[in-house]
Amino acid sequence: MHSITTKAISSGRPMEQYYGKWPFWRYAGMQEPASVVFSVFNFWAHWKGFKTVETRLPNDHPVKNLYLGWAVLSMNAWIWSAVFHTRDLPITEKLDYFSAVLPILSALYFTFIRLFHLYRLPSGGKLTNSCAPSLLSSLAPKPLLAITFLLTYLGHITYLTSGPRFNYHNSIFNLVIGLPHDILWIFYFVPLRTIVILRRYPNRPKTYRPPFAWKAGLFVALATAATGLGVFDFPLWARVLDSHAMWHAVTSPIAGDKVIATARGSSTSKLADLKDKGAVTLELDVTASLERLSENAKEAVEIYGRVDVVVNNAGYLLAGTIEECTPEETVSQFK
Repeated sequence: MHSITTKAISSGRPMEQYYGKWPFWRYAGMQEPASVVFSVFNFWAHWKGFKTVETRLPNDHPVKNLYLGWAVLSMNAWIWSAVFHTRDLPITEKLDYFSAVLPILSALYFTFIRLFHLYRLPSGGKLTNSCAPSLLSSLAPKPLLAITFLLTYLGHITYLTSGPRFNYHNSIFNLVIGLPHDILWIFYFVPLRTIVILRRYPNRPKTYRPPFAWKAGLFVALATAATGLGVFDFPLWARVLDSHAMWHAVTSPIAGDKVIATARGSSTSKLADLKDKGAVTLELDVTASLERLSENAKEAVEIYGRVDVVVNNAGYLLAGTIEECTPEETVSQFK
């Protein structure tokens, strides 16, 4: 295969596929090593997302289990993607395709729940003040909706395995399911004042648009652009990278900054806005003892495993004239 491909390239002829596959160079027995590596990257990105949601969202958040459940389904999909691109067999192909459908279908299901507020609403109307829901009640707050999506998945799997239409039907199905998902999040993003389709938060007026709503639009745009790599094929580059591998590469999200905001005990309530936007809040008094500050530092490191940047805008005021202050107070002021 590779000798034929080498002769074709040297003579200026286009590279040919063999049984629908490009002639990849193999590494350590992997048939498509780049796709395997990028699948692992995607698994790692979703694992980081899982840990972020688990850490940042309180346990009484009504849709926390939905986010965690979607992360688990996504990690499962990328595991089987890595397995399939390591060795293309009938069983690994089915496990890859069947697993890949689950995050896409469940994303639409969870989007309905989140954007139309089909979860258990707290008495105060805020998402963070509800009673902790069980996993079952989180995943199936509306039995009819859950059954509909489950039957859709089973029907898709049955259709795939009942005839010679495996690959193309699966791609079309994923695109069709992804379209309403993207449209709903575009409605969440667009800053329309006169035509409001969704109430973004149950305790806010319909016209309320959070400052981070643009991120939903950006994600839809990037995801749509990335999908083009999965739909439109192009010949191998260096017999390592094809459009499918590049698709896996660009779908591995880049993690943003994670913020830990601190304040004195009497001022931690002022950090509520930062907490609502995803920051972790801790109590910290810059005038505390060195031992206590060391404990605060360890606590911060344990949250994300490390601290890369420290921004200090804390102030300490010693009121009084110089001659009224003791040497210890003056040294403490400068420290």
